[in-house]
Amino acid sequence: MKGGLFAALLCLGLTLAAAPNPEKIADVKAGKTDTAYASWWGFREEDSAEFLQAAINSGAKKVVIDYTGKDWITGKTLILPSNLELVIADKVTVKAKRGAFKGLGDSLFKAPGSRNTMIRGEGSAKLMMNRKDYEDKTKYRLGEWRHIIYLQGVTDFTIRDILLTGSGGDGIYVGAGIQPYCKNLHIENVTADDGNRLGIAIISAEDLLIRNCRFIRTAGASPAGGLDFEPNRPVERLVNCIVENCLFENNRGAGISVSPNHLNKDSVPVSITFRNCRSVGNAHGLFLYPSRNSKAYPAKGKVEFINCEFLNNNNLFQDPVTDSIRFLFRNCKFTPAGTTGAVMQIICKHAPGRKIGGLDFENCTVVCDPVKNPPLALLYQGTGSVSDEITGTLNVVNGGRTEKFDFPAFVRERQDYFNRINNLKTASAVDLNTLNRMKTARPRFQNEACLRGNFTYLQYAEKGETVTVNVRIISGGYPQNVDVKLNAPDGKLIRNASFPPDKKDHAVTFTAKESGYYTLTGVTVQRVDISSSRPGGAYLVKDGFQVLLPISGRLYFEVPEGVSEFQLGISADQRASVALLNPEGKTVMEQKDVNSMTLFTGKCADASRSEIWAVEIRNAVWQVSVKMYEPLIPLLSSNPDTLPLKGNPEKAVKGFIPQAKKTPAFANAGFEQIRNGFPLYWQKPGVPQAKISVVTEKPFEGGNALRIETPADLILMSYSFIRVSPGTKIRTSVQVRGQGRFRFELSNYYAANKRWVRPNTFSPDYKVDSAEWKEFSFESTVSDQESADGKIGWLRFVLLIHRDSALEFDGCHIEPVK
Repeated sequence: MKGGLFAALLCLGLTLAAAPNPEKIADVKAGKTDTAYASWWGFREEDSAEFLQAAINSGAKKVVIDYTGKDWITGKTLILPSNLELVIADKVTVKAKRGAFKGLGDSLFKAPGSRNTMIRGEGSAKLMMNRKDYEDKTKYRLGEWRHIIYLQGVTDFTIRDILLTGSGGDGIYVGAGIQPYCKNLHIENVTADDGNRLGIAIISAEDLLIRNCRFIRTAGASPAGGLDFEPNRPVERLVNCIVENCLFENNRGAGISVSPNHLNKDSVPVSITFRNCRSVGNAHGLFLYPSRNSKAYPAKGKVEFINCEFLNNNNLFQDPVTDSIRFLFRNCKFTPAGTTGAVMQIICKHAPGRKIGGLDFENCTVVCDPVKNPPLALLYQGTGSVSDEITGTLNVVNGGRTEKFDFPAFVRERQDYFNRINNLKTASAVDLNTLNRMKTARPRFQNEACLRGNFTYLQYAEKGETVTVNVRIISGGYPQNVDVKLNAPDGKLIRNASFPPDKKDHAVTFTAKESGYYTLTGVTVQRVDISSSRPGGAYLVKDGFQVLLPISGRLYFEVPEGVSEFQLGISADQRASVALLNPEGKTVMEQKDVNSMTLFTGKCADASRSEIWAVEIRNAVWQVSVKMYEPLIPLLSSNPDTLPLKGNPEKAVKGFIPQAKKTPAFANAGFEQIRNGFPLYWQKPGVPQAKISVVTEKPFEGGNALRIETPADLILMSYSFIRVSPGTKIRTSVQVRGQGRFRFELSNYYAANKRWVRPNTFSPDYKVDSAEWKEFSFESTVSDQESADGKIGWLRFVLLIHRDSALEFDGCHIEPVK
């Protein structure tokens, strides 16, 4: 009995930590065998990196990572040499060690310049990393790297028959090395699943074949897509790249991206073919981004999509221009993602001096309702014009009826629209020495109208004066800091600074050695908010064009004296509600769902003096761009009183500053944050027949209110809660309009056993019959009585809307009564 138990334990021990096999290793070194097994070098359950690397470096032509009953864990990057076939056997998982791979450049496997190398799987073979861990900033420095297979200038390399999952960056990264491209690369029957950045990134490749692969469920760091052709330098290349019979599905970003915008006219011409591929259920089925820099002529070449399907996703083509890469679609099918939005959206983002074009459709089909989902749209979001080179045959199928898309009519209408905007003269550079300043400045209103991309902030200072400018950085979806340069009026660098995206004000303080305008400049993918309490502070809008990344907020600008009418252009990457406000704060023009460039026109009642107007942005999904035209001065400020003026500050009509709102005690109290048509941090009511919708038409405050129409009693409860001291007297309030009845409830939470208990604290029933906003409130005292559960320590906001009510709510508040 004892002997049997010992034998069992011994077997278990050999499974968890296997000893090396010197005889087998000696045979490999002597050249007696071409095939080696990793277990010959040993196995340690917690980390077998040394054994795996020793096997890989053994000189055997074929190395098999064999099944031991446990995963092969490695705490280090495994380097793949030349002239090797590495086989991951059936049932084997090679997995990154938890807590390891701290370096941003670490990867599971790396092949630096390897030649004649293959990595392949058998059966259920898997290569695995720990994406969720790498996204935890308490454990790791956040990044978009930590790839599973990292190729650097390899030649004659094959990856096949294997599952890649959980990458910290890309499943496969095809990059440059000493040779600035990978050559003769074959990837077949590979699944890249649940990655952080991309299923596969192709930076530089020649003679690349990707066949029968799946790139699915990428969700994390931008671009969070399936496949991306994305060179970094003009010396890199995308030549004879073929993608066949592949699936790109359920990626948070684009299924397929073709972004050779870092190549130029001196680069090797691009040649890429997609054949029989499907892109399904991604944020975008296809994203094209072939050019980006107007100062460099874009790359040449051709990208073809043959017999491909782009289903249940919309498609985005940014700055495809003529005399560059041509995109050909042959026998392709497109269907939209939702009930609104163009199936294919072309954006002119930054193409000054160039024409949008280079798109050919040959016998393609779009299945959509063309009223709700236009087959094709072309948006103006930056300077450029439209060519005749958007052509072909596109069959629009709607409910069994097929019509041909009219390309010539579409192009003519878009050319006229672009020309109207292009004929406006961009606001010219301003002579800073001619500007005036107000004597004092009121405190600014809260601001979320942050900048993105290139930014320049001006701040005037007299010689000898000590000035502080506050810099606040909010994450734009990336982990890196924002570098800022402080320059003197003569342009000399005073110092550099770097700020994290932590939402905090960081003071930049300096003592002026000369009078004039000092500048803070930088470029970033984050959101930047710069402000000062001193007059003479504003953003300088270079070339009349500024990119914002707001949720909501307002920016002020001067309409100089002598100007009776002006125009301002606003566009949004996706959509935003935009209003033009006069100096009294009244809306002069408003446009919901702004996307393509929209011209906002204002007229001044008294042109004898300067007026300070504002543009207010609400509910922006992503970037918003502002284009300023003459005779406006290219300056924007989040505070109207710090704005430098061309006119006389004593005579100028000051801009309106709203009163500060109450700070909500709990999350999303004003229904500003919406996801899938419903406010975040609120529980969906259990009344199926109820109609609940977000209202943007004149909310009480902010950009949204919430409308509820219900045939039965309905409970709307916040997931967020506030901590209170027993015995505290509190006031609960909400703004309401419409018709119906409702009451407040405060849901009580006992701290001792951490559970919500009844009865709730009730207000009286309130009857509402008003088209205008009215405040309803009641006061109550938090219980201080002892119970088996302990004292009440938390409260949650609840609304009970009675049957047959149609009410709108905004501005929910809980506050102590002083």
